[in-house]
Amino acid sequence: MLNNLKKGVYLGSMLLIMAGCQSKQNKGSSIEQVRQAINHQNQVFMDSYKNNDLDTFADLYTEHGKMMPPNMEAVSDHDGIKRLMQGMQKSGVSAIEIGTDELYLVSDGAVEVGHYTVKVGDGQVVDNGKSMVYWKKDGDTWRMFRDIWNSNRPPAPSGNNQSE
Repeated sequence: MLNNLKKGVYLGSMLLIMAGCQSKQNKGSSIEQVRQAINHQNQVFMDSYKNNDLDTFADLYTEHGKMMPPNMEAVSDHDGIKRLMQGMQKSGVSAIEIGTDELYLVSDGAVEVGHYTVKVGDGQVVDNGKSMVYWKKDGDTWRMFRDIWNSNRPPAPSGNNQSE
């Protein structure tokens, strides 16, 4: 029981500290203002990918932004992000749709929990899953600092299922 009490006090203290860590970047910004800004950036994400405007796409990320795709090494900076997106386009990905399910203001930014759908050709869905983005405000613009996603689909067979 004492152990549970200590855990409760620790958790409560951490929540109070996190709530008190609203930085200057978030002061004066309501959750709805941030949600509108991030929804706008998400639309730019989808449009710039679909229109092959990878400079605009990469500019949605901070200078030190990082994409963390599943089953791959993380990709950093604007050039790396553009290369990753070029590879997706060459593989036939025609559209990426994203949406926000949850949004939280945190110390120096916002955390978005969302979902995505990847389409090829004329709209065939080839992947869908969940995502988490850590957003930071850069001047007056919200940009992605960390972007990670994972598929809801089962892994493809490895092809190494040979019996001995």
